Amino acid sequence: MVGTAGFSVRRISSPTIQIVSGTPYVRYNEPNTTSDPISVKKWNGTDWEFIGKESTLNGDGGGSVMKIVNNIPYLLTSNWLYKFNGTDWEKMGNSISTPQALDFDGNTPYTAYKAGETLVVYKYNGTSFERVGGSVSTSGNPNYISLAINNGTPYIVPERKHITHLNTDSYH
Repeated sequence: MVGTAGFSVRRISSPTIQIVSGTPYVRYNEPNTTSDPISVKKWNGTDWEFIGKESTLNGDGGGSVMKIVNNIPYLLTSNWLYKFNGTDWEKMGNSISTPQALDFDGNTPYTAYKAGETLVVYKYNGTSFERVGGSVSTSGNPNYISLAINNGTPYIVPERKHITHLNTDSYH
């Protein structure tokens, strides 16, 4: 166990952890009656410290995705990608329609989302998100999608309900 019991004074849910150069980072949400605030902490060798302010980001905390790239934390929420600037979380680009997956090609973030049975990928161009390729139709309405980038090519794997084989779709 790292640290002491009582990681948070509130109830937490949907925690995720990522280890970067031996340092654990944890993303979690603290559900309450008015919002679903998201907090990120990292282990400083002695104690857990907040990245930014406690419960600073509102949104779908359970559906948020955290990635640490070149020691910079990124957080994808229900409609925004945030980057930690050393002091606070800043929004990157324009609002994104319900993103569900996040990956990077070097320092360039890509997001993927589903709209019913359609999957779409967006790439950050330095100021806003632009669509990459067309859309891919899936059979069924996947609850979960995974995204990986290889040499600038996005690969999406959607959850497939009631089907026993894996379907991988790729954009160029």
